[in-house]
Amino acid sequence: MFEAADWLVVVGSVSLADNSGKRYRAQQILYHPGFSSQNNDYDVGLVLIAGLSADGVQPVCLPRRNEIFPVGADCWITGWGSTQEGGHLTHSHLTCSSLRVYGDFITPQMICAGSMVGGLDSCQSLLHNSFCFIRLNICGT
Repeated sequence: MFEAADWLVVVGSVSLADNSGKRYRAQQILYHPGFSSQNNDYDVGLVLIAGLSADGVQPVCLPRRNEIFPVGADCWITGWGSTQEGGHLTHSHLTCSSLRVYGDFITPQMICAGSMVGGLDSCQSLLHNSFCFIRLNICGT
């Protein structure tokens, strides 16, 4: 597994191709206890950064302990992953996803977020995606 010093967090940018965002070194990485580097099962975790001071950038609201998300609830998915298996990293707002691309790479221990009626999704077994449940309450309340 990677150490915190191996991670660079980019905030306040919509493209990795430009230098408009600010970059921060990760202070701590919290991996899911069941994470497997062999097949990326449970590929979810938290990255702690210190000194965040980018205009318009706020830390993500984390769910409360034991909070349950309703089936079919809307969530945000962001990132600079590939638009196809083995493809190049995206450098703009391109979106191109298809279940047939992923084959046996997706397991029941992975988050595959997409529309319940099919179409676009975020089933990427690659790095650089984030997933956030949309809540109406305000962080810290």
